[in-house]
Amino acid sequence: MTALPAARSAAWSAAWSAASRESGRRVLAPWALAAAVLTGQAMASLDSVIVNVAGPAIQRDLRLPGAALQLAIYSYLLAYGVALVTGARLGGRHGFGRLFTYGVAVFTASSLACGLAVTPVMLVAARIGQGAGAALLVPQVLSLLQITFHGERRRRAMSAYGLVLAHDQAPRGRAVSATNWITSSIWENVTDAEARDGPHRS
Repeated sequence: MTALPAARSAAWSAAWSAASRESGRRVLAPWALAAAVLTGQAMASLDSVIVNVAGPAIQRDLRLPGAALQLAIYSYLLAYGVALVTGARLGGRHGFGRLFTYGVAVFTASSLACGLAVTPVMLVAARIGQGAGAALLVPQVLSLLQITFHGERRRRAMSAYGLVLAHDQAPRGRAVSATNWITSSIWENVTDAEARDGPHRS
């Protein structure tokens, strides 16, 4: 029973390597590939919760009503959940590496759009794009690790994958809180300075 998955994985690995050589694409070193795909996994995992942490700041900056903020938060998860199975099937049909690259491109462009959003509609649309990009890249991570590593190296790669999935959420909250505190302190100091200098200027 255990020989069948190993043989299937070896066949996938051989076929993927042969296809890469035939197409002329450069194949990354195994651990370089692992670092790339795990970074993509970390981005997608982080983005699923980061808006929850930064929600009050986003709501204040864009003047979002509560319903719009909830939509911005959950539109990512909705798009991700709807497109996840499709992303996995597309990876099996058109190549795991290719779909991972497309997913990273869509996710990165959508993240930039989120940062530039000035209206609730723009933010929600960009969040949907992020979810679609994550749905393309995430299913390819395990597949690429499985066909790239074998034996003890695969166990190490899977351990690294588990560490990425199990990253703690508390430091992210502290980082955002610290950033907000620093920003607030700077503005308070500027306001105090203007208040002190006001009478002298007049």
